[in-house]
Amino acid sequence: MIYPSKRDLWLGIVLLMTMSMSTILLIALEGLSLATLVVVVVDAFVLWIWFGTYYMIYDDVLTITCGPMRKKVNIKNIQSVKSSRSPISAPACSIDRILIRGKNINVLISPSDKKGFVSSLRDVNHRIDINL
Repeated sequence: MIYPSKRDLWLGIVLLMTMSMSTILLIALEGLSLATLVVVVVDAFVLWIWFGTYYMIYDDVLTITCGPMRKKVNIKNIQSVKSSRSPISAPACSIDRILIRGKNINVLISPSDKKGFVSSLRDVNHRIDINL
């Protein structure tokens, strides 16, 4: 099952405004240059992360995908899931997050369907302590 990341509207607006303004300003000042190309590549990378962040549960593995980065977590090693609003960098496009902890696991994610996501985790590992 695939669970897309929840996306905060305000964060999307900030990213879009920052990227578009920096690109437009750089093109106006420098024209098409190496610096402009670098900014466009960075913008594309940010968009890849924004639209390519999701969480997949298949068998007993949770795969966290954030653009080009992937992390696999054995669901049987998860001990707890709790709500969080931590702004620490994480594979999440929202501040409305859940903290997953367990054996060698400590990750913040933001599935758009928290209850469905946690239910899918619980189907694999009924011992997970849930605190949402």
